[in-house]
Amino acid sequence: MFFQSSLGDDRHRCLRCALAAHEAILAGRGWTGRSYNQQRFEREALGFGLEETLVRPTQGPPLVESLRDHYQSWAEMRLAGDEDNVAGFCSFLSTRAGKPLRFRALVWIADELRGHSEVRSWHRDRTSAAFVDFLGTVLTEDGTAAVATANTKEALMDLVGLAVSGQLTAASALQDRLKALL
Repeated sequence: MFFQSSLGDDRHRCLRCALAAHEAILAGRGWTGRSYNQQRFEREALGFGLEETLVRPTQGPPLVESLRDHYQSWAEMRLAGDEDNVAGFCSFLSTRAGKPLRFRALVWIADELRGHSEVRSWHRDRTSAAFVDFLGTVLTEDGTAAVATANTKEALMDLVGLAVSGQLTAASALQDRLKALL
């Protein structure tokens, strides 16, 4: 993939490749396979699972931050109704590589999951675990800053509420941590 170390430290080349690949994949150009394979490939193109490569020491803004609009468009198209995408994105956001997107992504996720009852019936434990881990990461590492801004505070409250209403493991502990910050 374009994030692999074979591109060396040429950030501009890496960014151009990332943008071109992401646009083609998201548009489905040349894709004839099943949609779940396309979505898996999209997650790989966004660097999910390649977090250590994305945080290599470089000059300039983090590569992930440079691709912010692509992450947002993907989230708006793919999060609602697909638990593999929710799990992958939440896992990614819980890492150092995903940190530059956390606050914005908190709002994107809340926007996409609001009103969707799928949260209560996720079939894979890893989806619930990744979701709860992401919320725990936000509360632990960025909690004070997250509740200081109205839209992130609202998104965090909504997502913790979803976790509690879905009776996800450790959701009540998240709720207690959030209450302590408010």
